Amino acid sequence: LRPSVDRSTAFGLENSLKTNIKCQTLDLIFIHYYFLE
Repeated sequence: LRPSVDRSTAFGLENSLKTNIKCQTLDLIFIHYYFLE
């Protein structure tokens, strides 16, 4: 594997992790407000 490929793969994994965390946070907030009303 070339270093550039390694770097882009790591970047992609990091990005997908951040996206997953964002989605989970939004889900939690949505559920929280949904059950409050």
